[in-house]
Amino acid sequence: MLNRSEHMNILLTPASYAPKVGGLETAVAHLGAELARRGHTVTVVTNRYPRTLPAYEQIGGISVHRILMPNIAPGLAQLPRLPKYLLGLALAPLQLARLARLVGELRPDIVNAHYLGVPALYARLASRLRPPARLVVSVHGSDLNSDPLPTGGASLSRYVVAGARAATACSQSQADCLRALMGAGWPRQAFVTGNGVASDELAGARAFQHPRPYLLAAARLSPVKGIDVLIRALRLARDAGHDVDLILAGAGPEELALRQLARDCGVEQSVRFWGSASRAELAGLLHGCVLLAQPSRAEGFGIAALEAMVCGRAVVASRAGGLPELVRDGETGLLVPPDDPAALSAAIAALLSEPARRADLGRRGRERALSEFTWSAVAGRYLNAYAAALE
Repeated sequence: MLNRSEHMNILLTPASYAPKVGGLETAVAHLGAELARRGHTVTVVTNRYPRTLPAYEQIGGISVHRILMPNIAPGLAQLPRLPKYLLGLALAPLQLARLARLVGELRPDIVNAHYLGVPALYARLASRLRPPARLVVSVHGSDLNSDPLPTGGASLSRYVVAGARAATACSQSQADCLRALMGAGWPRQAFVTGNGVASDELAGARAFQHPRPYLLAAARLSPVKGIDVLIRALRLARDAGHDVDLILAGAGPEELALRQLARDCGVEQSVRFWGSASRAELAGLLHGCVLLAQPSRAEGFGIAALEAMVCGRAVVASRAGGLPELVRDGETGLLVPPDDPAALSAAIAALLSEPARRADLGRRGRERALSEFTWSAVAGRYLNAYAAALE
C-alpha cells in the first residue's frame, strides 16, 4: 500500500488552469510544482475553455491535457442557452469517454478534483469507470457557497463528494460547510490544507509611492467582498481626522456602483480604482500600504490577507468564513464583525494611530505565514489526504 513518502502518480483536475490567471489556477499550479519537486508524477487534466487552447501542452514541466467538459446538469440557468446546453449534453458521453480513456492510460494512484464544479463531476464519473484511481475532492470556497452551486445542484455536489475517498478544504470553515452538505452520516475526513503563498513572488518589490498613506484592498469588486463597507469606513476614518486614502486592486461587476458610493460619501478623491493588478504591481502595492483591509461578507480562505502577512503588513479583516483562522485577532491583525462600517473604521483608526503596534502585528503575521503557509507545508497536508485515500 502506498503512503505519503512513496512515489505517487497524481492527476490534478482543476475546473480551469493556466493560461487563465486566478486564485484556483495559481494554487493548483503551485501545488503541482511542489508535488513534482518531491518526486511524484503530476499531470493536469482540465476543461478546454476557451476551445482555442491546445488539447495538450507542457506548462512549467507539467503535462496539461484539456478536454471539453460541457455542463450536463439541468436547471433554470440553462434555459436562456437551451440550444447550446442541448448540444453540450449530446457531446458529454463522448467527452466523458475521452476522459475515462485518458485516466486509463495515465493510471493515476490519485485523482484530485479541485473545485466542486462540472469538471469534478466528470472526474467522479471517470474514476468510477476506471476503479484503480482513488478520488480526492478539494473545495476552495465559492464551490460550496454559490447559488446555484457550480455542479448544478446540491444533489450533484453530494454525488461527487460521496465518490471520494478523502476530501480537502482550504479552511476549517469550508470543511464544516462540506460536512453540512454531506450530512452527519458522511464517513470521510475533510483535511484542512490552507492555501500557500510563493513568498519569492512578493519579496524585494519596490513599494508603490503614493502622496498619502493608503489602505489597500485586493479583491474582486463583487458584493461578497464588502468593499462598500470599506468605503463607508473610509469616510468615517477621514471624518475622524485620518488623512488616508484607499487603493482598490481588483475589477468586477460592482465597480460603477462603488464609484457612485465613493461620490455619495464624499471620498471620491481619496479612492483609487486600480483595476486588475499584475503580480509585480500587487507586490509593490502591498509593500507600500499601511495595512490591508479585507471586509468580506464571506470568504473561503483569504489569500489577500496571507499575501499581506508575507509582506509584513497588518491586516484588518471581517470575522467571516476562513479569515479568523488566518488572521489571529490582536496577534497578526484585527478582526471586526462583517457589514459594520463603524467597527471597521475604528480598527483601521486604531492601527493608523499606533504605528509600533501595526508593525508588530505585521512582523508576527509574516512569521506565521512563512512557517505555516509555504507551498511545502500545504503540499504536505495534501499528501496526508492522499495517503488516507489510499488506505
